[in-house]
Order: sequence, then structure tokens, then C-alpha cells
Amino acid sequence: MPTTRSTDDALAQTAVRALISQAELTPKPGLADTRDLQARATGTDLLALRWSAKSLAPGFAAMAAAARRPGEPTRALREELGAIGRCAEWTMARAGGGPVTGRLHHGALWVLGLLVAAAALEP
Repeated sequence: MPTTRSTDDALAQTAVRALISQAELTPKPGLADTRDLQARATGTDLLALRWSAKSLAPGFAAMAAAARRPGEPTRALREELGAIGRCAEWTMARAGGGPVTGRLHHGALWVLGLLVAAAALEP
């Protein structure tokens, strides 16, 4: 049976792979993809999107660990997930080269973060 930490890390890596797969999806006219590495519409590039996605792994793992604690999900858990997400977003913006990249993954961070937390909850 895998350890809790390895399960949290596996959930985090699955979320990161989903973000990278979306970033590499081609074609995406006007957005960075494997044919056009520099997005004219947003000023970001594919490498920055990959780096920023990878920087989210510790945040996703922390969300899984927070959700795995015993007890029912509460508003306090939601607030903790939000705080973890804001820290992860700050890190992501720096890893990806600035706040523009952070805004690009912003929605995905919240959606995937909640999915990671839900997957980590004990049945």
C-alpha cells in the first residue's frame, strides 16, 4: 500500500501533467503551443507555461495532505485550501516569468486544486 505522502505526490503530479498536456495541445491559434512557442495574444511562451505548471506540484501535494486529515470537510478546510492556492499562485508567477503566466493558470489552479483535495479525501 502506498504511503500517504506518495499518494499526495502522485495526485499532484497527475494535476501537473494535465496542465502541461493542456499547454502543449496544438493547435491553439494566438496561444503558445508546440507549433508557435511564443503566444502573441498573451505574451507568454510554452517553456514558461511548463515551468509554471511544474511549480504547482508542492501546492497540489499540500492541498491533498490538508484534505486527507481526519474529519469531515469544513469551511476551515476550504479556507486552508485557498491559502495554499494563493501561495502556490505566487510561486507559479515567479517560476513562469511573471504575473501574466500566473493569471493564465489561475483558474486551472483552483479547479485542479479542488479536484486533488477531493481525490485525497478518505471514502
